[in-house]
Amino acid sequence: ISSFLINFSNPGKYDHGLGTAFSESGLSRDEVQLIGIPEKGIIKADGLIEQVEKILDLMDTDYLDLLILDFAGPHEEIIAAVEQLRAQEKVVEIGVLEEKPGEKKEFLEEFPASATLSAFRFTPAAVKSLTLAEAASEETTQ
Repeated sequence: ISSFLINFSNPGKYDHGLGTAFSESGLSRDEVQLIGIPEKGIIKADGLIEQVEKILDLMDTDYLDLLILDFAGPHEEIIAAVEQLRAQEKVVEIGVLEEKPGEKKEFLEEFPASATLSAFRFTPAAVKSLTLAEAASEETTQ
């Protein structure tokens, strides 16, 4: 396992055990990818920044490799927060959560996402797929 997903979009509790487990795993930070999904419905830049700070604190790290957003609120606010997080080197790449597979949001033409996460509910368990915006190496896709 080289990717860890912290998903605040679903109800649930995370504790600092995640950061402890990661630090005790013996893996160096450059050997893993940390992916964060903040709560749904964030409409203010400050709300997104606060969520990212919580995720970073829980994982005891300085940055996320991928931040996946639903862009349910005003995209101008979200993009402003993303630009600030990138300038502070707290987020490397941005992904988009699709409610419906294939759904495209017009403003993403000017603000391209690195990845798209789609969720399907066929059974009580969710099946998720992650599609990269660009072709990736075999190692990455595995």
